[in-house]
Amino acid sequence: HEGLSVREFTPSTFAGNTVISRITLPSNIRTIQDDSFAGCTRLSELYFRHETILGISVGLNFLRGADNCYIYLRKDVQVADCAGGWALYQSRMRFY
Repeated sequence: HEGLSVREFTPSTFAGNTVISRITLPSNIRTIQDDSFAGCTRLSELYFRHETILGISVGLNFLRGADNCYIYLRKDVQVADCAGGWALYQSRMRFY
């Protein structure tokens, strides 16, 4: 953003956006706080470019209200050791 590398989404970063349907997150994102995507009712695809999700912190409710959103991870990403907020989203995970 404005020439700086974004590493974190604060609460409500995209909250209430009813237009976006797909977001691809660059691998430098390390924190996604609660409600970052709250109320994004059209959001259906959230792609992570990361080689691993270990070390990426997600809030327990970062997708609150984005009920039809799937999380897409690279097919070689290991999710067996998901902890914290990630454990709540394992049923939404898909691989590309």
